[in-house]
Amino acid sequence: MIYHDHLFHTDNCDILKPSCINLANEVSKRHSKWIKTWDKDYMKFAKGSLSTQLYETYNVFLCQMPGFAELYNLVIQYFKSKEPNYKDYAMAGWVNVYDKDEFLDWHKHGPKVGNDGRWHGYVTINAEPSKTLYKNEKGLVETIENKNGYITLNPAGLLHRVTPWTNKAEPRITIAFDFLKRNKIDPLNFTRWIPVI
Repeated sequence: MIYHDHLFHTDNCDILKPSCINLANEVSKRHSKWIKTWDKDYMKFAKGSLSTQLYETYNVFLCQMPGFAELYNLVIQYFKSKEPNYKDYAMAGWVNVYDKDEFLDWHKHGPKVGNDGRWHGYVTINAEPSKTLYKNEKGLVETIENKNGYITLNPAGLLHRVTPWTNKAEPRITIAFDFLKRNKIDPLNFTRWIPVI
């Protein structure tokens, strides 16, 4: 099941755009040296967006720039409406910022085989026109036409990718997140995951 629903008015996208770009730039500036120490194939599907490649170094919902706290509240309420055992989860998010001709290639969230109970989703801030394609081991299962101000959420495990961005004037911007069962998180990883309460 892939949920795709309107979450907020596009006026909020105008508030979030500069916050996303500023955060992406700051994350890239502070943490990009780490990439040189990683295996060269790690996160290669996210080439083009350092804030995506560096997603494990921060949580967008802990950032105090305009719009993120309000969005956090909306995403949490939406998740609670889909997952009855929401108190078993914690969440972390990051920003995806892609320029013309760039895109997120095929990847999945969670273990290579099966599902560890994780949910994955994203909110579109400036993503029209683009599509997100989902497939399982048998092939393509769904295509989402991205609309600004919408949320897409699904139990993780499906491979997915985004079509190349065609706009030269502005980047494609989404805020992505994972909800992971709290008992699967390293208890010393206390700077990234926010419990859902």
